[in-house]
Amino acid sequence: MGLLGIVNRHGKMIECWGKKDLELSKNKKDMFLMQIALCNSMQCDFNEEFGAVDFCVTQREKTRFIFFPLSKENIALVTIDKKTNYKAIVDRIRQVYATHSCNQKLNKEGFFQK
Repeated sequence: MGLLGIVNRHGKMIECWGKKDLELSKNKKDMFLMQIALCNSMQCDFNEEFGAVDFCVTQREKTRFIFFPLSKENIALVTIDKKTNYKAIVDRIRQVYATHSCNQKLNKEGFFQK
């Protein structure tokens, strides 16, 4: 697994756990995180018609990105390699998040437990 990060609605990484950070220049990292926040915000415009977004998976040539809206303020970002079973990661994050109050810090051990 690459990383687990919490991105706020302004596109800033406010928490980050894992083996490595996003391997981007500061400028590209800022743009990438802002894109996550903007996409999440825009998807909320269709909640009434389609329901809320549960998670999104973007598969690129080298990496998979999983985005989870946690609240109106925060989005979880998980990076994994393409061989990792993303459905198992999604299920584990759902399970951990469901057991934690939104006002508590997320337990990184819970996210990375097998």
